[in-house]
Amino acid sequence: MAGCSLVIAPHNAIIDTETWLACRRKLLNNHQIKTTKPKNSFLSGKVKCGCCGYSLVIKFSQRKTKDPVRYFVDTGKTYNHICNANLPTIKADEFETKILQQIKEKLDSITIHGDMLQADYIKEENKLKEKNAVIQQSIENLISAIANGTSETATDYINKKIKDFDNEKNNIQAEIQELQKRYQSDNNHKYKKLKDVMNKWNELSFDDKRDTIDLLIQKIIVFQNRIEIVWNV
Repeated sequence: MAGCSLVIAPHNAIIDTETWLACRRKLLNNHQIKTTKPKNSFLSGKVKCGCCGYSLVIKFSQRKTKDPVRYFVDTGKTYNHICNANLPTIKADEFETKILQQIKEKLDSITIHGDMLQADYIKEENKLKEKNAVIQQSIENLISAIANGTSETATDYINKKIKDFDNEKNNIQAEIQELQKRYQSDNNHKYKKLKDVMNKWNELSFDDKRDTIDLLIQKIIVFQNRIEIVWNV
């Protein structure tokens, strides 16, 4: 059924449409499960041709006297014959090493950016504190007006205004606390853990390596003279 075609015919269907579609979906899901996680590279499924968009997959050299060498080959060109890109020879070991170096550099740049986030946090917190100080001064001015003697009507108005200001102060304080929580749970902690993982890369299982790559990278696009990494971070 996986390779069948839809044909319009005058006779009645052998099975109803809903059953046929349900079977079709199940077969497609089974097919995807079988082909999603090859274990010949932790980058499998991530590497794409910049020309045709097809995946690059691992192919082994046919050496008889030495261990076979792994290469990334363009399925769009090698197997489907639809791509005219002249990609360079891509040895998997060298390519994986290059991507790991790019990951480390990316995580380092994010850590530096984290210092900038701290400055932004302090700036935002100071803005809220300044706003709070202005409101506090307004409250004190209104209290002074009451102390200097005002009419009963004016006193009622001032008390209501003080209450409004006090509520605004409470809201600002809640904003400051929320800002502090966000900063304390900032992604820098996640990036630090990822850096620790990368430092222990050779100790990871294959599945752990794949999970780490999935977390960091959406896809890697290979062109004739460059590569482009689409990050998840």
